[in-house]
Amino acid sequence: MIILLSFCEEDYAVSAYLTEFINSLTNLAYVYYALRYMYGPGSRGLFAPKVDFMAVSLLLLGIGSFLFHASMRQTMQFADELAMLGLTWSLLLGALNIQRTSAYNKLVSVGLAVIFPLFSAFYIWTANILYHSIAFGTILTLIVLRGHYLFHWRVPAFPADKCHTPRTQETPPCGPYTVVFAVMVCNVLNVKSTCMNPKYPDLIS
Repeated sequence: MIILLSFCEEDYAVSAYLTEFINSLTNLAYVYYALRYMYGPGSRGLFAPKVDFMAVSLLLLGIGSFLFHASMRQTMQFADELAMLGLTWSLLLGALNIQRTSAYNKLVSVGLAVIFPLFSAFYIWTANILYHSIAFGTILTLIVLRGHYLFHWRVPAFPADKCHTPRTQETPPCGPYTVVFAVMVCNVLNVKSTCMNPKYPDLIS
């Protein structure tokens, strides 16, 4: 099934082979940085890369999103959106497991390992992007709150030399909240565009 909704780019405007040319190519950046990490320091060669959940999630996101925007097929849309959830859940897992006991880390890991495939199956069954948007926004909010707790609310706090490096000082304090707000706006526009698209007459109220 071909998706009839365009994501901020006219279909086949640049290439007859890639539906959304720019959206497709920019996803290769995810693939590049995933491979750069996997074959960077700690790698033991071509067939023994440094692999972890976050790197694999980033690689799958780059591939899945490239294939979706290149083809605009619903199967690839599921690959793209589930990879998005996989990456954010890997970030959430890392944030929740910082300075926790091994028993707590195992409980969180098992919990997310159960929730992710169950939600994935539910989302594919319903094919309702609203559920994906809610899940993605919720995870981003939890990551932001957890990060804010670790750096600002935690007792005892991180040592001053760990919290006030030049990189931290250069980062705008509103940066994480801007990301969450941008994702919310993007999701609202996507839903609105779908409902107002003349190709979906049954969705127009």
